[in-house]
Amino acid sequence: MSLVSFCSLVLVVAVSCWQGSALKWTNCGEKESPVKVTTLRLKPNPIIVEQGKEVRFSGSVEVKGKVGSSYKLKTEVVKNPGYWYAMTLGCYGSFGTCEYTDLKCEQMLPFLKVPSCPPPKGTYELKERSMTIPHLSIPSFLTNGLYSIKAEVFDQRTDELLACAEVEVTATS
Repeated sequence: MSLVSFCSLVLVVAVSCWQGSALKWTNCGEKESPVKVTTLRLKPNPIIVEQGKEVRFSGSVEVKGKVGSSYKLKTEVVKNPGYWYAMTLGCYGSFGTCEYTDLKCEQMLPFLKVPSCPPPKGTYELKERSMTIPHLSIPSFLTNGLYSIKAEVFDQRTDELLACAEVEVTATS
């Protein structure tokens, strides 16, 4: 799976919205983490999980320190977080609780307004992207509801945590 495809998928479910609804997001990394998410936007909210529906997203990040140029990304997706019947989703294709390695900075250049790799200190915009929901054979009890998504980015070489974001998003079919 390419970094571009993965980042698109993570951002679809891991963003705040333009409409001011009930999505919540936070940086979960250490205070001294070199990358912080500063804005995240999603439209529509809630996400409509139906073939052919379009989801648009954008955002920005602040780079405060050295971030290297090769990354490892870990995601955790939990349906109904905080309830006794919470369910951690396994890694299904390119979605769920997964780990991706050998992701390169250069693969992000077309999507982030970053001047070079590795990115120097500064604030960078994620260009608005859209994604069309593909055909999914998933029962509605799995698609409908509240999800918690945690995404952690590590330096591939040193295993240092570079960034972490946690988001709660609602999906409906």
